[in-house]
Amino acid sequence: MKKLLMLSLLSAFMFSCSSDDDGVGGSIDQSDYFPVTQNAMWFYDFNQSLQGNNNSGNTIIDINGSTMIDGEAYQILDNTTYLIGSMNQVFFKKNLNKEVTIRPMVDVFNEFVDFGDMRFIQNSMQSNAVLVESEVQLEGDAMPIPENESGITGTVTPTTYITIRNRHINKTNNMTVNSMSYQGITQQRMEYDIKMVLDIQAIVEVGGESIPLNRQHELVEQQQYGTLDLFLAKDVGIIKTDYDYSFNDLNLTTNISLGGISIDIADFAPEVLNFNNALDMSGAASINDFTF
Repeated sequence: MKKLLMLSLLSAFMFSCSSDDDGVGGSIDQSDYFPVTQNAMWFYDFNQSLQGNNNSGNTIIDINGSTMIDGEAYQILDNTTYLIGSMNQVFFKKNLNKEVTIRPMVDVFNEFVDFGDMRFIQNSMQSNAVLVESEVQLEGDAMPIPENESGITGTVTPTTYITIRNRHINKTNNMTVNSMSYQGITQQRMEYDIKMVLDIQAIVEVGGESIPLNRQHELVEQQQYGTLDLFLAKDVGIIKTDYDYSFNDLNLTTNISLGGISIDIADFAPEVLNFNNALDMSGAASINDFTF
């Protein structure tokens, strides 16, 4: 179950910000929105609220080498602070037209969850268009149903589905961040969805007979739990971000009917519900310097 809780840290595989953007969606030019000069560095100021605790400070992002994944070369965008949670690296690659593909990976207790290649920047992007969507399925450990008045025994195995969606929001000609003006801005939004299904393998004793009760229960229907907005300037990279993630507002269907017996998950597997309080995080970051 800890693996499921740690998925809350999916939250920030980059950093964050806010903006006044009155541009319109459409084609962008072939300028470089992810400069990849070796040892290039970006410096950001950030403010963050995590579980009600406020933090602020500075963070450094840099191009820290390259790696091979599935026989292809990826540049490594490395975050040297905790700001992006359990994932401290983003892998990305570009084609000759400077279009960018990112590969989100999240380190969950030293095991990487690979979301595969996702298109992030392309030369023609329509307003509000979804460029790509990627889903992973993570099965938790089977948990025994504790002793209960209904006499139900068995196990509950939670499976969590996490979806990342990259949406192009808009473009605008310029933006000012920390008194510096930047040109050719594109705004991207990473949307995070969650769904959780419980696989119930149970037995109930009725009149001296053992009756199997095997079914799936949708604890959390697919719904959004977080967004990450990024603003990129041509030939500079990410200049602002803004993010907001929370499991606290998820709609849960906690009541289950097993063989005519109505029980609440909290009565026999309350640990399954703990993830609902696993994350409450929001924040913003803005560039204050960079070097190539």
